[in-house]
Amino acid sequence: MTGLFSQLVMLGSSGMLLTALIVLWRRGLPAYIAAYRWQSWLLAAVVATIAHFGDDTSLYWVAGALLVLKGIAIPALLGAMRRRVGVTPQVTPFVNTETSLLVASLLVSYSAARPFFLSPGVPSDRVRILREAATKTVKDSEFLAEAEKTKRPIDPLSGVEMEAMYKEALELSPRLKALWKELLGR
Repeated sequence: MTGLFSQLVMLGSSGMLLTALIVLWRRGLPAYIAAYRWQSWLLAAVVATIAHFGDDTSLYWVAGALLVLKGIAIPALLGAMRRRVGVTPQVTPFVNTETSLLVASLLVSYSAARPFFLSPGVPSDRVRILREAATKTVKDSEFLAEAEKTKRPIDPLSGVEMEAMYKEALELSPRLKALWKELLGR
């Protein structure tokens, strides 16, 4: 597999995540149908990408079936039912845009960074040992050679940098804290 394969699959997966956010931003059946349609198209594209790079022609049939059934037929049926029943779009989102963007940014940064997390309460000497081992790994010539073969970029942040980045991202303004409390019912 090549770096292009990884990039295309990541792009398709990220697109599917973004379409899932439509459900948070927009409430109502039309938004759900649109999100379902786009997710189906992206899933079909990811399967076709796997078929191409994996040289598996049977997966092209799966991609085609996904596209026709989930990407075209089912959304068309749902749209016809929506028109028949007379459902109108609602413009009030479940979650306000600011909160949903915060959640999305955390999810995207997590998936892009692929960080390692430890449970709370791990002794600091163990945290230090694990951080040192991770730093040595990303500087190891064999590791870098293997990463080069797969065309995966290696641009690590240290554990201290990652911890600071997540603390900053999770540091909520009083307004956002109130929103989270409202969402969680606390």
